[in-house]
Amino acid sequence: GGGHSERLIGEVFRGRRDWVVIASKIPPRTYRWPALDSDPIRETFPAEHIIACTEESLRNLGTDYLDVQQLHAWAPSYVHEDEWYEAFQRLQRQGKIRAFGVSANDWDPYGAVGLAESGRCHSVQVIYNIFEQRPRERLLPAIALLKEKLDVLHVDGGIDYRRRALELIDAYLTPLGPEADARLEQAFRQLAEAEETARKRGVGVWDRKRGLKESPRDFRARTQREEGLFSSWKPSVPRKSRDKTHGLASLPPEKVVGNKRTLVYHLPGSPSAAKISPKNRVLFGSPEEAEKAGFRKARPLVPSSSLSSPC
Repeated sequence: GGGHSERLIGEVFRGRRDWVVIASKIPPRTYRWPALDSDPIRETFPAEHIIACTEESLRNLGTDYLDVQQLHAWAPSYVHEDEWYEAFQRLQRQGKIRAFGVSANDWDPYGAVGLAESGRCHSVQVIYNIFEQRPRERLLPAIALLKEKLDVLHVDGGIDYRRRALELIDAYLTPLGPEADARLEQAFRQLAEAEETARKRGVGVWDRKRGLKESPRDFRARTQREEGLFSSWKPSVPRKSRDKTHGLASLPPEKVVGNKRTLVYHLPGSPSAAKISPKNRVLFGSPEEAEKAGFRKARPLVPSSSLSSPC
């Protein structure tokens, strides 16, 4: 207590910081557990409290960053609040934390389900052992569903592309003019040539159906829904290579592949977003390049209704 364990850890791993993953927790400012929906987050986890506790942990540990910082209590209503989340984002931008999350209330396997669905954290700590199996009912399926949506993303260079995908950030959508159309035409032609098959004009549909075993009916139904992407142009590729092209529908407006980046676009006549990433090829290497090709900045599509809308 009182930072003693942090100081001990700091002493043990002084000079060996890169050997370990260090996580800490922020207690509610009220020091009341569990956190309830009736407890205003301004009283339990105000931004200044989150920042002050994190900086104190860094001093105790003798390090300049935490791998994971967590709130040591959670109430479902907090997912709709912004103050705690913006405080964590600020700490992350400053390099003081690499990831953040929450420690769910004891014996409450359902309280953090909404948070997991929202994607507004990197971790959820919950009691899960041979005696407490309830997280399998809702929490783990919710995390699996989110992971399915965001599996292609990772944190690179301090930028969390998963977070940027779920938030309503700027993306480059809807080509304006023949030059942009020509660039798209060229990209699809190159893809077809790379797969040694002729380009096919028409409408393509991408879908995925997946069930999570041993989960309640409503969660199983949610993960078995059909998702479709309709594009006015789609190359025809051999079945063995379809994974390269049938990953066209996903949430992120950006994806890092190796040291390159793909951007998500509307194709002409397409009601949904699409991206192309065959064998590390990209449509455009940068937002500036996309703008030069006639793409305008626009808001990306709202994520699937099966996930809580990003706050």
